[in-house]
Amino acid sequence: MSYCRFSEDSDLYVVGVGDGYQCINCKLMPDEYASWHGKTRTDVFEHLMDHEDCGDKVPLSALKRIIEELSNIPQEHWDNEFNALMRKLAAPNIAFNEIIARTKICMMVEDLFAALADLSNLDWPEEDETDD
Repeated sequence: MSYCRFSEDSDLYVVGVGDGYQCINCKLMPDEYASWHGKTRTDVFEHLMDHEDCGDKVPLSALKRIIEELSNIPQEHWDNEFNALMRKLAAPNIAFNEIIARTKICMMVEDLFAALADLSNLDWPEEDETDD
């Protein structure tokens, strides 16, 4: 299972592995072609934010998926992952605020396209063939 793969809009390749998660060929590692390894989804979220802070392209879909997964963690595991993430989100975090702003812009653009699609479905009066 991958959270993101190298592509036009992703500088990362993050996957789940047997004992946690890996960022393959991680640019943040000191050795070229080394992989980062994390144990929890909170580790992955923080790692993605580190990439975002360094200017790497982090797909919004990967961040949304991590947050969604963290919000569905059973209550007995909240202390380990969910509460740690919430504490991190409560702290000032410029990169995360930028992600929220990008999400809002994407939603506004989607609303605009939906409105334009609705306009094309309207019954417009027929145009006069004569121009005055």
